Amino acid sequence: MGEGVNQCAIRGKCELLNLHFAFCILQFLSSVKRPMSNNPNENAMKYLIIALCSLIVPAGYAGTTVDTFDDGNFDGWHKTQLGDPTTEWRVVDGELVSISDFICNFDIASGLMIGEPTWTDYTVTVEFKFERFFVVQCGRVNLGVATRSRDGRVLNEVSFGVNSKDGDVWRTICGRNVNGQWTLFHEGIDTVKIQPQQWYTIRIVALGATHQMFIDGQPICDFEAVLPVWGGVVLWGGNGEVRFDNFTITGPQVPDRDLSPLSVAPKGKLATVWGQMKRRRNER
Repeated sequence: MGEGVNQCAIRGKCELLNLHFAFCILQFLSSVKRPMSNNPNENAMKYLIIALCSLIVPAGYAGTTVDTFDDGNFDGWHKTQLGDPTTEWRVVDGELVSISDFICNFDIASGLMIGEPTWTDYTVTVEFKFERFFVVQCGRVNLGVATRSRDGRVLNEVSFGVNSKDGDVWRTICGRNVNGQWTLFHEGIDTVKIQPQQWYTIRIVALGATHQMFIDGQPICDFEAVLPVWGGVVLWGGNGEVRFDNFTITGPQVPDRDLSPLSVAPKGKLATVWGQMKRRRNER
């Protein structure tokens, strides 16, 4: 599937859904103006119209939450229960910073989470870079994004990440945890060449059972996984100083929020933030 997958995968279907919704509204308004009929079939049809309209959600009703971290904090996020509690999270120069060391073997660093356990379908975009690597003989320098995370004491999430043993040969990983049981769907060697102190953009699409990851627009993985069904988003980094910036998540259950209000002019819209983010990206 291509990078253009979104909440309505085919534009024609989205437009048709909108027409159906408009038709339902007109029919509903027309029906409520008429008194109840003595004809049971007509009354049944009125209730059927109301019921069907309640099931149709017009396309484009997706919200977007943005955090550029320009306000100097990560309010709206919280540390996960899992992982190394010594992992340090802070905001420096408008960038979210994760610092962790001595994360060995299958241990994980503490992540930073946003979202609700009821979220299902959404698209996540965030910029990242490795500011510096820590030499750890027992583990790899790594970072990643988890979707549909329940933030419990047992891993339930879909995970996407990049890691390297020596900072030269890089692996891209896509998989999922269900009650702590790991399933690997993709492992690529040198799929993407990662350079320290260079910004990259990771984009993840979770749409039904379909999960996709792109780095700088390059498709990395595309797989089907029914479980887990819902949950928020987690960022993590291990054995290095990892920086994140310009986080966005869009989906039908996601609220319209700007978590860095200082990044937008008064009465500005989220489109203003998008424009600023694109300019910042181009300047790097």
